[in-house]
Amino acid sequence: LEGFKLPSKEGLSCVRSNLKGLQAATVERKSQPFELEGA
Repeated sequence: LEGFKLPSKEGLSCVRSNLKGLQAATVERKSQPFELEGA
């Protein structure tokens, strides 16, 4: 990556929060089909 640097503590917390958001989004996507089938 251009201008890539080792993440600072603030950067790591941002990455962690982004990962949590991605995990929540994937969980929601996985749960949606089951909800549609069960409806």
